[in-house]
Amino acid sequence: MRQSLALFLFLAGLPAFSAVLEAQTAPPPIISSIPSRRASDPERITVLGANLGIVTEVRLDGVSFPITRNTGNRLVFGPVPPQSPGFGQVELVFGRGTVEGVLALTPTLSAIRHGQHVEATLENGEAGTFVLAGSFRSLPAPVQEPGIYFGRLLPLTAVPLAAGLFADDQPITVRAKIPIELGLIGAPFHLQSRNSMSADGFRSYSNPASVPGLGQHQ
Repeated sequence: MRQSLALFLFLAGLPAFSAVLEAQTAPPPIISSIPSRRASDPERITVLGANLGIVTEVRLDGVSFPITRNTGNRLVFGPVPPQSPGFGQVELVFGRGTVEGVLALTPTLSAIRHGQHVEATLENGEAGTFVLAGSFRSLPAPVQEPGIYFGRLLPLTAVPLAAGLFADDQPITVRAKIPIELGLIGAPFHLQSRNSMSADGFRSYSNPASVPGLGQHQ
């Protein structure tokens, strides 16, 4: 009787063991792209790639979210609540470890310095407008403004650097000269954009970005 019970338990555990073994020996997942989502309303996130079928857990910035669909080359997880604009880290957990990708939670902003100029890349995720500003000073916490998602992180004295249009969902890059302010030469220069979306008139601030001051390493 005991031998029969042991045999039954062994056979019952084979499917689970096979699944674990498959996850450990299969090729690791590959992320080809993660389409951007609006930070204020991300909802369900799509990950495109290969070998996604062995993924058992998905995390966004360390927080686990349920997988709602997985075809092997297209994985959907969520729903995800409103997030701060910027770049979220997506982790796909599988038998042998994790693979990572980046999710743009629009509107996003990144910047690098070239001598006395700053080169900023902005992504709106859809058609719309932007106003980019910069300052050697930044605020300790976002200041909420009526009708604008997220918050302003630059003082009202921030210098307008560029303004323009997003024709579609593609990122754009602008170049502007870093102003000179006595006593602050060499200090980090902070940037933020205020964006609008053409489809519904929604407005949002981007994440902040900073570049090293003149004479400092990138």
